[in-house]
Amino acid sequence: MVTGIRYATKRNMSRHVLIVDDEASFRFSAGIALRQAGYKVSEAGDGEEGLMKILSHYRLGDPFDLALLDILMPKMNGIDLYDALKERGIELPVMFISGYADYSMIKSLEKKSPFHLLRKPFEVIHLLRSIEMMVN
Repeated sequence: MVTGIRYATKRNMSRHVLIVDDEASFRFSAGIALRQAGYKVSEAGDGEEGLMKILSHYRLGDPFDLALLDILMPKMNGIDLYDALKERGIELPVMFISGYADYSMIKSLEKKSPFHLLRKPFEVIHLLRSIEMMVN
């Protein structure tokens, strides 16, 4: 069991979070933490796959409640994915995550007000608190 995890709450049980990150180990560990906290979790390995999942769920009338977007990924990065959603008129709360966020990336994100950035590595409790603030 990952330390610092709260037990699932009724409020979280209906929340569906998409983790879009090219690091399988991050998706795995974040997925465990979120599931233990009561969230439904889906995963995508890059921005293109994430976009397809978001669009598919949106069309089915079952949109995600939040997307965790890694900034640096192959095929389509998290910022480009966010922009693609905005271009399509899809309003989805997103939290950017990155271990490599530099000054220029942060400046780019500041133009997408408001934005949420969680820098890797981070404690599970910080991830859960940030998600709770965004979806509840």
